[in-house]
Amino acid sequence: MNNELKHAYQQALIYACLDDFTGSSALGGVLGGQHGPHIGAWKQAAIDFIYRNLITNLIEVSPYQKSHRGIESKNLCEMLAKDELNSNLTGVSTLWVGVYFDSTLALEALVRKNKMLEWEFLNAPIKHEFLGEIFDLYRKSGIEI
Repeated sequence: MNNELKHAYQQALIYACLDDFTGSSALGGVLGGQHGPHIGAWKQAAIDFIYRNLITNLIEVSPYQKSHRGIESKNLCEMLAKDELNSNLTGVSTLWVGVYFDSTLALEALVRKNKMLEWEFLNAPIKHEFLGEIFDLYRKSGIEI
């Protein structure tokens, strides 16, 4: 994983602890985001981020969205992958803009432990110790990085 993506993961995980987010806002700056020239690559990066963090119980579908809470992580990500998403936002389903994700207590504990649970840390340099802990969770869950 390159440093741009590592930084985006750190930002998105901190953000998840401070506010909810949608699939369309996950990793928003990577590869130009949903409006950039590499929509397909950004879309896959966003799906990978969501999947990795759902599987490791670092994020969850918002408890206020009962209609999507029971969907298995893999199935939800497969549904996101099949949805159309382009720079004009035509054909965007409610999954990309309507499903909200929140941090779990486990993620909040990791972010708090690393003293990054404040808005000001969204633009902080990469904290390798924090990402090391996150990536270890991915590996323990059998997820490639």
